[in-house]
Amino acid sequence: MLCLLLCTNGCYATPTPSEPNNVFYTFTDSTGAEVTVPHKPQKCAVLFSSFAQMWVRTGGTLYVTVGETVERGFADEKTLLADGGAGKTVNEEILLTAECDFVIGSADIPAQVQAVSLLRRKGIPCALFSVESFEEYLTVLRVFADINENET
Repeated sequence: MLCLLLCTNGCYATPTPSEPNNVFYTFTDSTGAEVTVPHKPQKCAVLFSSFAQMWVRTGGTLYVTVGETVERGFADEKTLLADGGAGKTVNEEILLTAECDFVIGSADIPAQVQAVSLLRRKGIPCALFSVESFEEYLTVLRVFADINENET
């Protein structure tokens, strides 16, 4: 499985090496948007519980998430919530006031797409993912592992 992960080069997430101009990591998300993460995220919001699980398992921490993530045990009960349920009604004000430095959402949930659109206009690095195949799963996992500087 590790071999597959290392050999898989998804069609929508291509990491580029760090550049000297404060670029930590750059990739293309599932919507075709180029995402630049200027530094390793310290205040990450993950708006979809399955992505939150992947984020945590690759070494990331959750600053803001949704209620389902807490219910499934991927986040502490003290974690800020942008939605009390599954991320279908995202409170954009919470995301803005939390001053997140990276936001991950599902390209398949309209409220998350809308929230990411607003946050991008405010200059906050955001990514939207859609995982419909094992290859796409591995690609997202690789992006998360790279951002979290996790070699696994």
